[in-house]
Amino acid sequence: MAKNRINELKQQLVQRQTEELLLNQAQEREDVEKAHVMEYQQFNQDWDQQMMQIEEEHGSAIQALEEKHVRELEENRQTLENKLPLTFKNSAELLNLKKIQIQLAKAKE
Repeated sequence: MAKNRINELKQQLVQRQTEELLLNQAQEREDVEKAHVMEYQQFNQDWDQQMMQIEEEHGSAIQALEEKHVRELEENRQTLENKLPLTFKNSAELLNLKKIQIQLAKAKE
């Protein structure tokens, strides 16, 4: 009877240790899952902040470029207006058409 009781107690001890081990593993798994969720949320928050920061930087860069382009365009416009009036050369085709027009005008006289 004593041998049977010792075997029962050993089996109960093994079963209790197994249950404790499974319980500890389940608790650790839950803790790891919670930590993972927290890390994921923190990552998303950091990512959102970085994206907002980058969008603000891009917006200010675009605005600065637009202002620079407007300023350069105005400077170029003023430079062109301050230059002496340009004289353009007539193209060969235009000169040819003018000769033909003059000849046709003379022929109708």
